[in-house]
Amino acid sequence: MKLAKMLFLAANPLDTRRLALDEELRGIKELLREASSIELVDVLAARPDDWLKELRSQRFRVVHFSGHGTRGGALQHVGSDGTAQPVPFEALRATLRVLKGDICLIVFNACYSRQQAVMIADDIDCVIAMNDTIPDDGAIAFSNAFYRALFSGTSVQKAFEEGKIALALEGLKGAQVPELLVRPGVDASKVMLIEPAQRNKAVILFDPEREDRRFLDELRTHLDQYKREKLLDYWDITQLIPGSKKQLEIQQALTSARVAILLISSNFLASPDIMDNQLPILLRAAERGETEILPVLLSCCGFYDDPNLRQFTLVNSEPLSGMDRPKREKIWHKVATLVRNTLQNA
Repeated sequence: MKLAKMLFLAANPLDTRRLALDEELRGIKELLREASSIELVDVLAARPDDWLKELRSQRFRVVHFSGHGTRGGALQHVGSDGTAQPVPFEALRATLRVLKGDICLIVFNACYSRQQAVMIADDIDCVIAMNDTIPDDGAIAFSNAFYRALFSGTSVQKAFEEGKIALALEGLKGAQVPELLVRPGVDASKVMLIEPAQRNKAVILFDPEREDRRFLDELRTHLDQYKREKLLDYWDITQLIPGSKKQLEIQQALTSARVAILLISSNFLASPDIMDNQLPILLRAAERGETEILPVLLSCCGFYDDPNLRQFTLVNSEPLSGMDRPKREKIWHKVATLVRNTLQNA
């Protein structure tokens, strides 16, 4: 899958009021944990020539600038002495005309930046900027809501509207400050950074220890019957492609999951990779109604001690480790049938 690249430039010169740029960047990075087709490049303490350096070295789809804007609308960058250095309108406009490449969206999350946006709106499909001052909490709330929508496959137009709604819902000042400028002939409701995730698979989440692996093999036997009949498809970590980027492939699989089969054991609950990185993605998708969670109890463990897991009904109340093979086969058939029906009705 070809990655869409996003450039995040942030500047907070020494002689300007401190901004929570680190919080804004952190929020974007957290959202990107579920957007495996987007690669982020961040440049902090951005200087004027960073635009040239970055745009010449890579092709970006989105460019985001966070920092201060002057009352005249110029973006404040960090000068060689650490103090504020505004970039002239025409200089930035000329830079983007020459090096815009694949850029379809630019976001200026800086006060008074609308004037700069007007200067480049004829060259860039979509530009978001601020027509007045906006407080830190408002800028971050808008950014989080906007990118949450955009990274899920929503259009720039709809993501922009969700960003403004987030400001209003939280009772923050500045709900009318963000503006979307669109190049003539472009429909912002059709401009997307990524295609919406197609959730058409079952994902099996388990700890690949030997004692848990044998249960995976039993489950796959039942799933393979329906897979041969092209009634379902599934993925588990044993299918990692040699030479691939492990975390990227795992994220792509998790974001395609319509059904998640959790093989619960003490090994599962003790795995930091599963509990801290993989499971949260599935739980958030379940909250949005995008993924069905099917927990299967392999052995006695602290399933009900976990507040995130115990909200889901176990497929089996008796651990599989205490069952004979015929009883386990009955459970696996039940799981395979649930997966088939869910995917067929998706």
